[in-house]
Amino acid sequence: MKKRWIKSCWAVVAITVGLAAGCSSKENTEQSEIETTVTSTETKAEKEELTFWIRGAETEAICKALQADIDKYNASEEGIAYVTVEYVPLGDFATKFNTAFAGGTAPDIIETGVDQIAIRAHMNHYEALDGYLEEWENYGQIIDSYLEAGKMLDDGKTYGLAYAPTPCVFVWRKDFFEEAGLDPEKAPQNWDEMLEYAQKLVIKEGDTVVRGGFSLEPADYRLFTLMARQAGSKLYDPETNMPEIADEAGIRTLQFFIDIQPYSMLYNPAPGANTLRSFLTSESAMAYVTTEEITTMIANDPTLEDKIGVASYVPAEGGADSTWCGYRLFAINAASKSKDAAWDVIKYLMTEESNRNRMENANVPPAYKSLNSEYVALNEAINGPASEAISVGEPFPKTDWMTSYGEAVKNAQQEVLYGEKTARDAAEDAQTFIITDANLN
Repeated sequence: MKKRWIKSCWAVVAITVGLAAGCSSKENTEQSEIETTVTSTETKAEKEELTFWIRGAETEAICKALQADIDKYNASEEGIAYVTVEYVPLGDFATKFNTAFAGGTAPDIIETGVDQIAIRAHMNHYEALDGYLEEWENYGQIIDSYLEAGKMLDDGKTYGLAYAPTPCVFVWRKDFFEEAGLDPEKAPQNWDEMLEYAQKLVIKEGDTVVRGGFSLEPADYRLFTLMARQAGSKLYDPETNMPEIADEAGIRTLQFFIDIQPYSMLYNPAPGANTLRSFLTSESAMAYVTTEEITTMIANDPTLEDKIGVASYVPAEGGADSTWCGYRLFAINAASKSKDAAWDVIKYLMTEESNRNRMENANVPPAYKSLNSEYVALNEAINGPASEAISVGEPFPKTDWMTSYGEAVKNAQQEVLYGEKTARDAAEDAQTFIITDANLN
């Protein structure tokens, strides 16, 4: 501590002398840069060096906000670590991490998704954080859903701390509603109304849908996940680790897809194709999309701001209040030799100040209960429903057979939407596929 105090004093002396001399000469500027470089190098040498892999690109708003806070942490004298960041494209994430863990080169800190929590926890890749969380002074200030996102149901332990949710909300085009004689300020109140609205909103040329009343996504299993839960499905039993998608709620969801399909635009791009969802291209009047997609859509075309309605979700009659909500989380490599230092970094990135930075500069919903009203006030039309969606939202099932689940649901959706199977047969076959593919017998 004495060594750091001396450095701080010299910094004050350097600034004072610079001010007295006017601090305008090139010589003083160059000297200041040299002193800053030396101090920075010395600070780095005193700290534990950690690696941190973040999914995405450094040009993304959320990554820029994270990097800004990491830079502050590295420059601070209170932090006990110095963090080097590497950005990993989302498409390469799983492969790169598998290779790194297998070769013992995985980073100390990992930015991860909920779908990876179960897989990595069961392979002993992620450290359980419960001991750190119990001693964390801010634990009681965090919104419950953020704390639950990284918790496994089978052992009750927490393997990741959520810092950024991605809620899925129900959206509609107000101008299209007006054209169809519907109240532009009012979302459908249940699935039956959603179907009625889709029938009024669809535009066809012959038998071809040119603008859908609703957007269906055969190749994306997120829609089934959120709507099956709205119908009352739990999707799987955490005690037995067995899938439960062929229950009456799952069958009801696939049947709803069949019923609304004639009035919908099918979003079914080829694998790897960079094609926007049909609502984002104004080819559907209603859809479920993430808040990130909506804000990007409006940023690209500001004239749409007053034309888009947002609701947290549309419930199923007699079902549950639910939608899908993914999360980005911080995790610690179970093999890291610097776990305490890694937690020190995560703790800094989870401060109220860091949450506000992400909220204000990347519109990331904050983890702190105390900041929620500020977040909503930034954009009530979107952030209000988003906040409610987060409170009732759930991620994909936290199981180590998520790959099998995704494949099974995509198959079932395509089978019913293209008239190959009944809803019941497709659901039952999907459940059987998961059990067989994941060796759950």
